[in-house]
Parts: sequence; C-alpha cells; structure tokens
Amino acid sequence: MTSPDGQVAFTVAEQADGSLTYGVTAGATTIFEESPLGIATSSTDFTDGLSFVGSSSRTIDDTYALPAGTDPSYRDHANELVLEYEKDGAALELIVRAYDDGVAYRYRLPGSGQATITDEVSGFRLPAGTGGWAAPWNGNYEQDYLYRDAAGLDSGDDFTMPLLASIDNNAYFTLITEANVYNASASYAPAMLEGDGTGTGLLNVARTPDQAFPITSEYPFQSPWRAAIVAEDLDVLYNSDLVQHLNPPAQESPDWVRPGRAGWTWYTDEDSAADLDKQKRMVDFAASMGWEYVTVDCCYTPEVDLPEISEYAAQRGVKIFAWVTAEPFATPELAGPLAAEHKAYGVAGLKVDFFLNDSQEVQQWYQSIGDAAGDNELMLNLHGSTKPGGENRTWPWLVTSEAVAGTEHYKYPPPTTARLDTTLPFTRGPLGGMDYTPTMISQNDAILTQAHTLAQSIVFTSAMINYADSAAAYDQFAGRHLMRAVPTVWDESHVVEGFPGDHITVARRSGDEWFIGALTDPARTASVPLDFLDSGTYTATIFSDDAAGRVELSTQQVTSATTLSLPMIATGGASVHISKTPLELIGQDDTRYEAEDPANVLSGGATLDDCHGCSGGQKAGFLGQGGAVEFTDVHAPEAGTYRLTFSYTSGDPRDIRVSVNGTVRSTLALPDSGGWEYLHSWSIDVPLQAGSNTVLFDNPAAFGPDIDALTVSSATEAEATENVLTGTAGTTGCAECAGGQAVHGLDAGTLDVVNQAVTTPGNHTVRIDYASPVDASVDVSIDGGPARTVALHATGSKDAVATTTIGLPFGTSPGTIRFSDATSADVRIDRIDVTN
Repeated sequence: MTSPDGQVAFTVAEQADGSLTYGVTAGATTIFEESPLGIATSSTDFTDGLSFVGSSSRTIDDTYALPAGTDPSYRDHANELVLEYEKDGAALELIVRAYDDGVAYRYRLPGSGQATITDEVSGFRLPAGTGGWAAPWNGNYEQDYLYRDAAGLDSGDDFTMPLLASIDNNAYFTLITEANVYNASASYAPAMLEGDGTGTGLLNVARTPDQAFPITSEYPFQSPWRAAIVAEDLDVLYNSDLVQHLNPPAQESPDWVRPGRAGWTWYTDEDSAADLDKQKRMVDFAASMGWEYVTVDCCYTPEVDLPEISEYAAQRGVKIFAWVTAEPFATPELAGPLAAEHKAYGVAGLKVDFFLNDSQEVQQWYQSIGDAAGDNELMLNLHGSTKPGGENRTWPWLVTSEAVAGTEHYKYPPPTTARLDTTLPFTRGPLGGMDYTPTMISQNDAILTQAHTLAQSIVFTSAMINYADSAAAYDQFAGRHLMRAVPTVWDESHVVEGFPGDHITVARRSGDEWFIGALTDPARTASVPLDFLDSGTYTATIFSDDAAGRVELSTQQVTSATTLSLPMIATGGASVHISKTPLELIGQDDTRYEAEDPANVLSGGATLDDCHGCSGGQKAGFLGQGGAVEFTDVHAPEAGTYRLTFSYTSGDPRDIRVSVNGTVRSTLALPDSGGWEYLHSWSIDVPLQAGSNTVLFDNPAAFGPDIDALTVSSATEAEATENVLTGTAGTTGCAECAGGQAVHGLDAGTLDVVNQAVTTPGNHTVRIDYASPVDASVDVSIDGGPARTVALHATGSKDAVATTTIGLPFGTSPGTIRFSDATSADVRIDRIDVTN
C-alpha cells in the first residue's frame, strides 16, 4: 500500500511459518527493513501460523479543526488497508495506514468478553548503519536526547518513544512513536523501544517496567497505533500532524476551549500558591500583559483559595488553572464529582500532576480525567505525565502536557541544555503540545541566554504557555514587548534552517504578523530570507543577546527581498516580530533607576552583586546594620505625591526603611521574593519635589532585602476638578474606585485628564483603572493625536474596578489624555497612572 502521493510504501509479507513482517520505503530509500509483526493472547498466538482470509481498503480524507489547535485546520489524508487473518478459529486484523508523511499500524481482535494479551512482537528495523537521537526510558519522559550511532541504538538499552532516526545520511528522518494510547479506555499501556542487541538494527516495541504482560482488556480489542513519521526534511517533521490524525475525532466542538498564555509563580516562589496576595499580584501582571490565564500551582486550600482568586481574576479578565494531583481522579466515580467541584470554584482548567507511571491502571486515570474535564468544561494541562499521542484530537480541551525536560530541571538537575532544546522540536515536538515553561531569565546559574529562553515560546509548540519567571522580572525585561504579542496557535510554520542538537530557526505566522524564533548551541549566525512576506515594507523588531547573554532590542525596515542576519552567541537565540504595524513597545521610555548606577551612593557594608534577572544585571546587597544604597537623582516633573515601585530579592521576609530627601517615610515589612535570585516588587507613595530627589534604602536593625531598581509614577483621579468633561460625561459614585467616584457617560462625552507630565519624552506606561458591567471599549488619545481604541472587558458591575495597561507617546510638555467614544455609557474611568 502507498501513501496518497505515492511516495511512501508499506509492504506486508507473509512468511513461510505463517508469521507477518513489513517494510517501509520512501521513494527509492528504505526506511524500515523487514520488521516483525504479531500479537498473542492467552488463547491464541498470532505471531505465526496465520492464514490469510481477506482484505479491504479505503481512502481517508477528512478535514477538521481544533479550538486549541496549532493550525487553523487539519487534513487527515491517508490510504488504509485492513488485512484479515485466522488461526485456530480466532481472528486477527492488521490495520495499516500510509500518509504522505509516514505510516502507522495496529492490531484489532474481534469478539466479546475478556481478552488477555500475553505478548506483542512488533518492531522497527532500521537500515544498517543508521543512528539517531534517543532518550533512556523513564516514566516521566523528562530525559535527555543524545545522538547514538547504530551500535548505540542496538545496545539493548531501553529507549523512550519517540526516537528519531536519520536515514541514509539525512536523506530522510523517521520519528518512531505510538498514538491513541491513553484515550482508549485503559485497554492497553504505553510502550518503549529496545534494541535487540544482535546488530540487525531492530528496535523492538517492548513493555515498560511499569506494565508487564499479561494485560487484561476487553474484546473487541485494538492496540495503540505503532507510528512512524517519515520526513524528507526537518520542516515536514516539525509540521507533521500524523500522530494527532491517528486518534478518534472529538464527539463535539467545544467552543469554551481557549488557548492562551499564563503567569505562573511556582518556579520562582514555590510557597506562593498559598499566598493570595502574591497570586493576585500575578493576576494583575497577567492582565497588564494581556495574558489569558494564571496557573495556581501547589499548594493551597481549594475550597477557600480557589473561589477567591477566581473571582478576583475574573474581574480583571483573567482565568485560573488550578494544580491538582492525578490519583484522586482515578475512576469516573471519583473524577466526575471532583471536576464538578473545581468548576464550581470558578477555575477554567486543571493542571493535573504526578501520574509518573505507564501502567494500565494509570491509563484509567487519564481516561477518567479526560472525560470528566470535558463533561465539566474544564481545560487540561497534564504534568508528570506520559508522552502525548495525539489524544487532544479526541479531547480538544487537552491544551498541553509536560513529558519534557523543561525549565524546572534547574531545580531537579541535570538542567536542560541548548543541545537538548534544539533537539526537542524534532523529537518531542511533533507528538503534541509541550509545556516547557519557557523564558526563565533570572536563573543565576543559567546555561541558556535570555534571548534563547525568549525564543522558546516561538519555537516550541503549546496551545498554553506557562511563563516561568516572576512578574517583577518580566516587568522590566526588554523581551516583555514580544511576550505580549506571541500567540499560542499559528496559521503556518516553516523551519528555515536547523539540525537536531545544533540549531533551529523557524518562521511562524499568526494573522498578519510573522514571528521568527532561533535557538542555537554553538555560536552562529542565522540567515533568514524573508521571501514569505507579501509586498510592501514591514517593521522587524529584533530581540537578540548582547555579549553577556542579556536581551537587547533593535528594529529595521524589511521587505520580501530582505535576508535577515541574526548573530547568536553560544547557547543563545533570537526572536523577531515582523508586521506592517510595528510591535507596540509599551513603556519603552519609562525611566528606570538602577541600584548599580555609578551616581548612586553605597555606604557601610553595602555591595553590588550580580543578578541575572535584575534589569541592569546587578543589585545592591547587604543593606542593613550600616549598609545602605542611596539613589541620588530620582526625578519628578513637578512637586507632588508619587508612587515609588522598587524591585528586590530576598530569601525570607525582611524589613526595609525608605527615606526620601533625608526624611524617613516608612519601614516596610516585605515578603520574601522566593529566593535571592528571583525578583518581587513593592510600591509606596511618597512626596517628591520638582526636579532631583534622593531615595535611600536601609535597615538600622537588621539586614534587609537586596534592591534592584525603582520607577516613579503619578496617579490622577478622573473626577479631579482640574480635568475637563464635555457632553454627557459626568461624575458618579463608584464603591471600589479610589476616590469613591468615577467619570461615566463617555459614549457621547469626553474626559480630558490634564497636566500629565513625564521626565523624558517617549512611550510611557499608562494604567487605566475603570469599571464596566459589560464588555466595552473607549478611545484614548494624547494631545490631539490619533485615538486608539482600548478594549475594556466586563469587570462584573459598575462598581467593580479593573486595570488596563497601554502605552502613550508623551512629549516634552505636560500632556492631555482624552477619553471618548465609549461603546457603553456605563463605562466608568476611575484613575490614570502614568510611569515617568
């Protein structure tokens, strides 16, 4: 049987002893030499003595879409052959499919009643001399992929699926795996690969240590698909959907499933889930970034914490994923009520953890969880889990899963490497969404550069991205502008260049925007022809490493005739946003005062220490008991009350005293930041004089936290008497608003917030506090410039306040911010906060 394009051929041979073998070719190239087929039950051994009964064939050509799919639509197009055999009155069906990008086969045993599977002799025999990338088997699928020559693959070691082999010196690549495993009612269990040790290139499909034979199941029985992607280049491999196609379609299209990005506090602060103040800060940050979710990880009190954080998040347009462990969902009787309980708490999804086992028993956990989640409209992120096998086609609410050595391996060594990162897109990647938890920029012992970790969210595919670092770290990170824009689903993707274990550069489109992500192990320069662009001129916003591995930003104008050159240092990377509408750089010109500025004064025992995640790469430490840092030139455009927001690190709760212009303003009791390399932030309102001010941090009683940097912002109440209201605009009471009042009636009126000054001209961060009982929008402009329409999600009532964050271009003179053309008269503007 051949594939629809006629290039991939799957041949089944009947041997003299009645056994079956198969081989696969692509064009004139042998992919698999004569390989064994067969399965056995307690009553019949179907590994030999088979008699051919008949065959049937069909062409599959289905188109489908998934709400959290990585492509807008999918075409499941294959030729299928069913070969029927008999032995001692028992029947065996061998089902074979050939796709343009690979092959798959499975066994089906008709009948009724209990089936006991006692053996399977399936295998994949590689041509002589074939090497590939393989990882040692482990139940969490978080191993390193290393290149192994033919002898290494044939060593008899146990390898996890998938395994990637290079055929005929990279003429083809084949990725060996399985599909339709844990969504099959626990009828079987996952397998691994094992070299037979005889030097013939045979990789046997073997039982994992978690589940030996016999396996008890039910007739009619069918095994998982034994599958192999066959790709003539790495672009075909990266984009293959073969594994997903091999799964049953969803029974319905769930319109409640939403892909998206999430803030996640656990990595930098493991105890933070039980601290609702920290979770609320992450919700606020996610809202400011336009992210859809926050993942609340271990450990919290479900019935207390989840309703409160869910309600808080919903008011701000953010939804919650809640961490749970898998075993309490082990059966349908347990999973249904527990899923319903979490739905009642207000969460949108579950991060289900600690499967850590490939036994048949644990496959029932997956089935119970998958079904219960769908019944209760809960999305799923599986962790500590088996590898995916395309099960998201059956359960579209399964938006991502782990089964990868991701960022958390800094905590559980060995840490991940650039070599592994450039292998994963060609091994783990084609199996399904991969929750790597990218963009960890604060790790002091980082192996990967910041630009490398930023590009992970483009190169790695996942319908849900959980960003690993803290809100305070990202708030000052140059890469935040890209993180606001990166989608989690794509319209098209192309591998521009790459090789497993060395480098990869991809170009991916979402709507009218293109994103380029590049990862490398050795220092090299990526060359990216932009011939995929349409006509016209585009702005390319480039995020690359400086010599120290910290992200720097640049822009250039490009066309379809441009070839981008992206130099990368060792273990580095690069990301590019390309659009005719330039990437919005919110707050790009905010003034940030760094503790390590040479103009500042360190006294006592205070020192400057390296800090990978700090905005300037250093922080002031040993503050206290005589040690202090004084910021000597903090500017205010005019005298008044300002908000100082400072970032700090601390391994435990500590106090810090803040003095402004020689006067003590407050001693703050600060929570820990999760560790001495991870950032947290705090704010305090203080009086500043016009022009230059000093701000001193110390603690006369004990050592305080380490200080990274600070920013200054000023807030103006919308109802302030100096502001100008026209038309139907007027003030109204607002219970949650800062001054108890707000401005409404902006559907046919305007609000001018006057005298908004900044220290330096440019794009500055503007936070708008508002209330709206309905989804709405309002136009915002500055100094008569073009208006931008700002979306305002419903906050729940006219008194419930949320914040939206935008950037506005300020000049050298104080400006006027105008609000107008609201789509609802019930939109209420509470307060405007401008970062200087």
